[in-house]
Amino acid sequence: FIRAGNRQGTCARFQRGRPAATSLATRRSPPHASFTLGPPHVRGGGPACQRGLAPPAVCCKKSAPMPVTAADFKRALGQFASGVTVVTTRDPAGAPLGLTVSAFCSVSLDPPLVLVSIDRRSETVRGFDQSGLFAVSVLAEGQEAVSHRFAFAADKFGEGLEAGAQGLPLVRGALAHLECRVTARHEAGDHLLYLGEVLRLAA
Repeated sequence: FIRAGNRQGTCARFQRGRPAATSLATRRSPPHASFTLGPPHVRGGGPACQRGLAPPAVCCKKSAPMPVTAADFKRALGQFASGVTVVTTRDPAGAPLGLTVSAFCSVSLDPPLVLVSIDRRSETVRGFDQSGLFAVSVLAEGQEAVSHRFAFAADKFGEGLEAGAQGLPLVRGALAHLECRVTARHEAGDHLLYLGEVLRLAA
């Protein structure tokens, strides 16, 4: 007899002039059956699934998805560190509007595009929609008070601001200023996504 190792590390026996003997698992499997291993995290993925002896209908039965609550969602995404910005715009009468925004990102280099996500209930929505302009001030590490002011205070537009080329308020001492023109508006659940082309920047 000659012993030869197969892929699983077991041995198959060969005898001159006779076919190789089949393994125990192969002899027990029904002919022409095709089984798949059940993922360990799904219901039914027990020993039979792990050995490939149970049908896919048993091994691949998925459990019902767990509901996602707003509190859980906010707590999970709160683990993601992001920058903080102050975004400003103005209403048709020219009165300034603004808020603190962390949902801000770059989108394109050519043309230079950025995106901000704004709560539908925010008063700044009418400024975005009617003026078609917004400005982003990327806050520095020591500007936490400015962030809180634009997030919670009733009177947001006090000292520490300067006017940009488009007439929109910018936070003095911020790491970067971007003045933008709204190019697209997309609905996204309870928020609105505004895409803006950068008209002027300073950093």
